[in-house]
Amino acid sequence: MKKLHGFENEYLYVLPSEVLNNFTFSDIVKQLYITDLGFYPKAKFHFVHRDNGAKEWILIFCTYGKGTIRSSNKTWNIESGQIALLPPNKEHTYFSSDGSPWDIFWVHFAGDAIEEYIPQEALQGDGFLVINKLESEETQLIMSQFWQMIKALSTGFS
Repeated sequence: MKKLHGFENEYLYVLPSEVLNNFTFSDIVKQLYITDLGFYPKAKFHFVHRDNGAKEWILIFCTYGKGTIRSSNKTWNIESGQIALLPPNKEHTYFSSDGSPWDIFWVHFAGDAIEEYIPQEALQGDGFLVINKLESEETQLIMSQFWQMIKALSTGFS
């Protein structure tokens, strides 16, 4: 049984195209903006495959459990405390471990100045990047930042 979403206690926000279209009018906002954001706890059977990738960059932050990410030519085993960056328009697959399903925060993002925010290793390579296990303090800080984004979107998209 594979699931894209529908996990108990999940948070899932997809900004409507009418909202995203408004970003083109703001010189500031169009530099870097979120298109999708979420948190999937204990995401057993979570599975995503995109033949042509997504239109946006994707950042996946694993806070518990394990999972796997595959590009067309490489596989990474992901565990708690690791971050993965997936480039736009490139085939990828990611899924949660059956034995230890992951908790993940994830965000899709785009913008005119994206190169200013993406690590050079990703820009010089194929775009895929896995950041090794973070320290506890860094993990807590990033989790806090994701919760702030989720809280902001929970009130609407204005």
